[in-house]
Amino acid sequence: MAVIATIFVVTLAVNLQVPLYKRYADIAGYQQGLVSVTFAAYVAGLIPVLLLLGGLGDRFGNKTALLLGLTFAFAGHVAIIVDPTIQTLLKTRLLQGISIGLSVGAGTSYLAELTDNPSRAARLSTAAVTLGLGSGGLVTSACLNQQPSLAPISYYGVACATLACLGAMLLLKRRRANGSGGLVRIPLISKNTLPLGVAIFLSWSLTGIILATIPAWLALTGQGKWSGVVVFIAIAAGALIQLGPEVRHPFQFLRIGYALNASALLLLIMAIHERATALLFVASALSGLSSFGFTYVGGLTGTLAACRDDRARAVSGYYLFGYLGFGFPCIAVGYMADRWGLEGALIGYASAIAASFGLWRALRRILRTSDEGTTWIRHS
Repeated sequence: MAVIATIFVVTLAVNLQVPLYKRYADIAGYQQGLVSVTFAAYVAGLIPVLLLLGGLGDRFGNKTALLLGLTFAFAGHVAIIVDPTIQTLLKTRLLQGISIGLSVGAGTSYLAELTDNPSRAARLSTAAVTLGLGSGGLVTSACLNQQPSLAPISYYGVACATLACLGAMLLLKRRRANGSGGLVRIPLISKNTLPLGVAIFLSWSLTGIILATIPAWLALTGQGKWSGVVVFIAIAAGALIQLGPEVRHPFQFLRIGYALNASALLLLIMAIHERATALLFVASALSGLSSFGFTYVGGLTGTLAACRDDRARAVSGYYLFGYLGFGFPCIAVGYMADRWGLEGALIGYASAIAASFGLWRALRRILRTSDEGTTWIRHS
């Protein structure tokens, strides 16, 4: 239970401050583009850990990695409580990214050791991550509705829970570490896993855009109380798909995920144009069903099947695509929103995706024709 609680608490912190982004930015005089940079700082902290410290748990034990992750998470809590500003939030997001990078993989591995059942461990970890990521904004929104504050009671509550998890982890038995191999684990990306990585990149990019821009838009339109609900729906909607039966046809899941993602983007643009909160909830739910449901599960299953001999590195490559999508497209959309408004920015994003997809299809057709021509010449 201590390991599951640790994964939950660390991921809970990631979106805890989302409902206050707009308030912090207004006080500092920041526009949406800089707010999006702050949101993406979480990924800037996470990716170097995934790239450079993937072997930490193998070398020194998963317990050590979890303790370090909790320590970084607690440092982020202290920073934002002491100085609740957009500048400090940037530092907190970096610390949160480092914390996630250290904790989630090590926690899943530790659960596999404790339960001696990798499948059950993966499902428990997935449930904790999804529930944690989805609940942070909801908890803070609820606290702000009771008492407006720049450092609401949710900050203190999650900080105390982090300390409690630190104490519980110290009491757990330390598992034997391998003590060999390098810390660096370079992710593996092959021609078989590249399409799966592109799918999760596109899917998670829309979720990142929703989390980075929609709470501020809701606050601007006087509907800030719904920001936590949107964050929860945009993540937790996919949980039921994650906990479903074993996937037999990964690419069928991906096709469903693509359709859901395209529908979510279209409905999101319509919701912004009409200022329709209910339609916004539907768009967020469709995005969640894709990003943390069909696309996520189908892509991860396909990646594991495609790289049976080097699964750990292949999964790292898959997550690398996902987190790059989660963090950085929202920056471009944020800056476009400053110039053209959020609706115009989303239309620009949709146009870029459509153009990229068309170019990709054209290149595939050219390459296929070239291969057929080469084959014909050889047989002649």
